[in-house]
Amino acid sequence: DQAGIMRTRGGTAVWGFYFKHCNAVGISNTERVLVQNCHAERMSAECFYSAGRSRRGITEPKQYTRAITYERCSVVDCARNAFNNNDMAENTSVLRCRIVDVGGCTWEGASRFVRFIGNYVRNAGTVAMGNIRSRSEDFEILPSGQHIVADNVFESFVPYGGCAIRAAGGALQVVIRNNLFINFGSSAIELTCATGVRDLPAGIGTITGNILDMTAVATNAVKRVGIDVSATGVIVADNQIYTRGPTDPLVTAIRLKEPAVNLNIHDNLLRDCGTGIIAESAD
Repeated sequence: DQAGIMRTRGGTAVWGFYFKHCNAVGISNTERVLVQNCHAERMSAECFYSAGRSRRGITEPKQYTRAITYERCSVVDCARNAFNNNDMAENTSVLRCRIVDVGGCTWEGASRFVRFIGNYVRNAGTVAMGNIRSRSEDFEILPSGQHIVADNVFESFVPYGGCAIRAAGGALQVVIRNNLFINFGSSAIELTCATGVRDLPAGIGTITGNILDMTAVATNAVKRVGIDVSATGVIVADNQIYTRGPTDPLVTAIRLKEPAVNLNIHDNLLRDCGTGIIAESAD
């Protein structure tokens, strides 16, 4: 909490980790990077961090990060993001890593062509796709935020970000498939069209083959949604969403919200959720 956002008197705000800043690995415009079997613990800022130049539309800089692979790494007991690309680096893969007790995002990236596959996550923040904060015409030529989030295990709850997986702020062409959620006490998956003054909406995604056990084993259960969609052009198919034991009135299995259009929702198995499928108007 001390490394999070801090309001200031007479100013705006500052991230607390700036006062005592530490990363495990930093990457800037390095073209090809492989990080294997690295363990990060007690970092105040982003553990594995990338920032640098990138392609803009059809133009390409002479040097930028073309590929990053993190394999069999771990992040434990850290204050902010476990993995973070604060740029449009290409072909970042987070593979078979372990992320436990992280006070920021599990992954945050505006990057292109990202694979978050085969990881174990417990008590850590959102896998946050997009957050691009730009309406540049370049993104009409070459979008960003493309992600494959697959074959991961998420356990327990989300201490930061509100849900386990979210596509927002310009993330396009997203696949979320074959993930397991175990005893999950927070919302699970969200594709949102919500934007700020510098955002483009997310959209064009497929959510399929996920198993969401939304059974809250902790005593402080909260209202939560299995799959929440307000983005356009999304398929939600072949998922299982359920709770064990009596029906939990705090759980909504699937929520659809304006202004989303072109949705295809089919062949989902829902059981013992307080609400199965609900369609809502915009706020």
